Amino acid sequence: TGASLIYPLLGAGAYGWQWVATESDEHSYDAACRNLQANLGTSLPYGCEVRRQMDASSVFAGVLSPEDEPFDMVVCNPPFYSSRAAFARENARK
Repeated sequence: TGASLIYPLLGAGAYGWQWVATESDEHSYDAACRNLQANLGTSLPYGCEVRRQMDASSVFAGVLSPEDEPFDMVVCNPPFYSSRAAFARENARK
């Protein structure tokens, strides 16, 4: 989701799209939930849901279930790094 939940909020508010946002970082998840709650009751339709991904190495396992409807699109944030050194370490592995 990123902490701001911006794409689901814009997509739901402007186009009425339904979103399932997932987040593995606890602080970003909490911030996304706060942003969602702050926007409920505005023009935002009930088309956003935030789910916590407990396994940071997984994308869908643990947050999607067989009961979920099919998804039309997946939007993903690029990886973020805490420093240039962390970026260099990760890219050296590739």
